Amino acid sequence: MEINFSQVLFQVVNFGVIFWVLTKYLYKPVLKLLADRQEKINAGLAAAEKNLKTEQASEDEKKAILAKTRKEAAAIIKDATVESKKQADAMIKEAKEKAALEANRILTKAENAAAQKQKEASLALKDLVIATTSKVLSETLSAKDLSGINKAIAKKLK
Repeated sequence: MEINFSQVLFQVVNFGVIFWVLTKYLYKPVLKLLADRQEKINAGLAAAEKNLKTEQASEDEKKAILAKTRKEAAAIIKDATVESKKQADAMIKEAKEKAALEANRILTKAENAAAQKQKEASLALKDLVIATTSKVLSETLSAKDLSGINKAIAKKLK
């Protein structure tokens, strides 16, 4: 058995050319595509996390407003009680009614403000989810399929 060095050299060169072509035109582009997709997914996750934090902050703000309103209502009731002790029985009933009405008004106003903040955060989250989904899926789906998916997601989020 004799080794033919010209054939060995030819096989080495042939292997090198095939390896170079596959690396340049197949392996690197696939790696780049995977890295790009990972970046988009990470960006979407970061945006979703940011929206969750925003929603949590608005929930905390709602709780703070309600606590403040309750304190204000308690202070109004206490002031009304002190004043009512100084006045006659007829004035006691009137002062309590005014304090209760004021407390209900402040509480209603705070609840309305908190509900509005929650709606705004929810709408922002919905828009971001749709935008993120569109961005991620736009590379793999047709415009028609993407439109259908967006409509379905929007219906589910309502």
